[in-house]
Amino acid sequence: MGIDIYNLEFERALLSSVIYETIIGTESKEINIFQYLKEDDFYLPAHVNIYKVILDLREKNIDPDEIIIQNELQKINKFDEEILLKILSANPISNTTPYMVEVKKRKEIRELLALNVEIKKQIEDSSEPNEIMNLIIEKLDYLQNGTNRLNSIVDGESLLNQFKDESPIKRIKTNFPITDIPLEGGFDEGALTVITGEPESGKTHIGYTIAEKTTATQKAGIISLEFGSNDYAARLLQQKIHDSELNVKNLKLNFDSFSISSVISTLYRFANDKVKLVVIDSLHEITNSSFSNPTHAIEDTARRINNVAKKTRMHIILIALGSKEDYAFGRMGVKDSAAVPHLAKIFLRVVNNEEKNERKLYWHKNKQTRKYLTQTLLFEDAGQIYLKIDTQALKKEKVVKQIISLAP
Repeated sequence: MGIDIYNLEFERALLSSVIYETIIGTESKEINIFQYLKEDDFYLPAHVNIYKVILDLREKNIDPDEIIIQNELQKINKFDEEILLKILSANPISNTTPYMVEVKKRKEIRELLALNVEIKKQIEDSSEPNEIMNLIIEKLDYLQNGTNRLNSIVDGESLLNQFKDESPIKRIKTNFPITDIPLEGGFDEGALTVITGEPESGKTHIGYTIAEKTTATQKAGIISLEFGSNDYAARLLQQKIHDSELNVKNLKLNFDSFSISSVISTLYRFANDKVKLVVIDSLHEITNSSFSNPTHAIEDTARRINNVAKKTRMHIILIALGSKEDYAFGRMGVKDSAAVPHLAKIFLRVVNNEEKNERKLYWHKNKQTRKYLTQTLLFEDAGQIYLKIDTQALKKEKVVKQIISLAP
């Protein structure tokens, strides 16, 4: 079973931010890195040495720029030019909290693995069970209480004061009426949407179109595990022909994040680049070596992605295969998991009618109330998506289609 015990990319980004002082102006709002991270929280020995030098310089009220750090490392014969260059080449970040949490978590995983080895050794040495139990209790107590975990507590009055002059729920406008109109302005920040459907039902096209339309006013991202870069470039050329508002500079793309750890890393990088909405295609292509059971792997993957959405305030749209129940009975369902749909604030189910070349888009909002919306969509060969309206319901004579997506 593979376990990720470090994330060098995150460690470099944090050290780069300290050296370039990008976090100085935000320390009043963010968790202070120097209070939260200890030197041995870093995995790479060279990173440990650099962070220790930075801490020592701060105690002396000396700004830790690259020249001073290099000189201090040379004094103790710990200077590694290649490592320092990699750190200086990393993109500095302003919102350090999610990066610190990830680095701390990896340290705790290493501590637990070390504890596992120690317990095994104690058993092999025929130690008394009470001694082993005391060792476990002591170590777990340290991990739970002695590592500056981010378990913040806030009272209700303070929470309300945070939103005194604004709504607690902010929405991300997609500029795509199919989603903006029923959602009264767009998707909620910091939440998860799951789109399911049978293979070739159009769920990927809908998801990608949402991200592409969003770029007209803000940054959006796509993590594609099914489309290669060549295939997506061909799609993007086609979309640009029919959508003059598509802003390709606002579209951030990734085609090589296949493991859950690399997906999480990419999501944080998107957040640092101020991406507001991300589409991931697809859940079942993400590898999670921490679990051999497919259900446990998929549910852990979805939970971790949902947690990133909450921490970064991005809205993440997760495309997934539907379950047999989803196909047969129209229930909310994801293949190999009953739990994933309930993580989503919005659940969308796409059903394809090949004879009419149309799709039914079933909305499952506020899942406790079971008040669903249904839209009929027409997919044009050139990629446009239309909303089909039955004008007989409006006391007219025929069925027409209302263009609300890519204008011809």
